[in-house]
Amino acid sequence: MTGHFTSYENRTDHAPATLCAACLTTHEIEGFNAHVTDGAMRMAAYDTNAAKRPVNVTLNSDLVARARAEGLNLSALAEEAVAAALARIAKARFDAEIAQACRVHEQYLAEYGSLADAVRASADAAEPA
Repeated sequence: MTGHFTSYENRTDHAPATLCAACLTTHEIEGFNAHVTDGAMRMAAYDTNAAKRPVNVTLNSDLVARARAEGLNLSALAEEAVAAALARIAKARFDAEIAQACRVHEQYLAEYGSLADAVRASADAAEPA
């Protein structure tokens, strides 16, 4: 779990006092991704142990012939493509939720200010001149 917030200090789109963890981009936070194994434990986007089910898929005949000639497993490729599409959808949904949380956070800070600023102002007021 190293490197999760490595670029926190380098962010320039927010002042340090107003940066919230929710404002970090998803590539800065370890998330889930189907079929990615980099030594970290990740949550699968679907039940990889579920029973296989036959389905009909229509593909370009030349594409199928070339894939078979190369020994490609079309079922595995289709499964990987669907899993990748679902992961992209989940990421887009997560990014939208994070963006909304950041907007709410920024609105709160604009209305009430940050706790850090309040503590700093209180400490500055308490210091003898």
